Amino acid sequence: MLGKMPLSTSIGHRARYYSITSLILAIAITSQLCSGSEAGLVGASAAAEERYFVGNYSPLTQLFGLPTLDPSAGSAEKALTVGVQLISVSNSDSDANESLILDGELTRIDVSYQQQLTFAQRWLEPAQLYRPRIRLQLPLYYQGGGFMDDTIETWHKVFNLPNGNRDELETNNLLYRYVRDGQTLLDFQDESAGIGDASIEITVDAMRHTEKATRTSGSINLAPAYLSFALGAKFPTGSESKITGSGGTDLYALLAATNPVDLRHWGIHNQLNLGYLRAENSGPLSSIQNGEMFFARLNLYKRLNTRWSIISHFYYHQAPYESDMEAIGEDALIGNFGVAWRTTGRSLTIYFGEDLEAGKSPDFSIGASLAVDLKH
Repeated sequence: MLGKMPLSTSIGHRARYYSITSLILAIAITSQLCSGSEAGLVGASAAAEERYFVGNYSPLTQLFGLPTLDPSAGSAEKALTVGVQLISVSNSDSDANESLILDGELTRIDVSYQQQLTFAQRWLEPAQLYRPRIRLQLPLYYQGGGFMDDTIETWHKVFNLPNGNRDELETNNLLYRYVRDGQTLLDFQDESAGIGDASIEITVDAMRHTEKATRTSGSINLAPAYLSFALGAKFPTGSESKITGSGGTDLYALLAATNPVDLRHWGIHNQLNLGYLRAENSGPLSSIQNGEMFFARLNLYKRLNTRWSIISHFYYHQAPYESDMEAIGEDALIGNFGVAWRTTGRSLTIYFGEDLEAGKSPDFSIGASLAVDLKH
């Protein structure tokens, strides 16, 4: 029977955690807008690229090693990116053989450090490969009942968006449960916090030699057209019992095209990613897990001027599990929309996400990412 069991939660713990999260956001925004001197911090004279974290953060899908940061954002010699996201998921489904409830709220903090491997450049130039770089990423999680359910339902009503089956589930509660053929494979009801699965990515660019110079649209700089190739791995540093890690190692390969379509006359930057993920059989639903997935991402942003941009990002991936439950057994499409502010050596992006295929990813998220180009 699909229903939500009573859950006792630590309100004090949750309040303290959200206070810390708010403090992190406040510090990030303050450092972005109010720093007095940039001399000791900035390693490049140009405005920083927009870098932000997006993905499918549904509790069981986020365990896969799908990349969440665009590999083509790599012009800085050294860069640090920190992102905070509040994610709400509310989904229930059942048939004769299966039942699924995914209902809760997730706070995710991502920390990514990227550095160019300048020592390897001379070996790669004969092959017309440029800017070899390595990126390390670690997510931090908190999962609980949250506080956004009423606000999200109001948002859906105001903009006439589908409310899914939120009315069937309790407000601000936590329950992840999956039952198959009468056997309960997952029953998670306790607030948890901890680190997630760490990842590493190595990327190189392949520029067209005639387009190394930056394109311009009026006074707005746009990146040249080029390809990037990335190989990545995700390692089991998270906890299976806390649903912050899969317990396995995943590998992926990715081709990223920056500005494959020339939209410079409109001041539009576009990036297209195509990738393949090979996942180790692990995690709470390993018995029905798909071992491989193809994924794609499209990133568009319109430069309004040298400081401000409007962004939109679309993320598609194949079904992560063999199941008739649409939340885990069907392909997903996620949309993120927001604004970015850029200055010398830093950028701040604020955005929200919606499930464009209802029920197959969290139905709402809101996030902020601060990217800093560090001193050489």
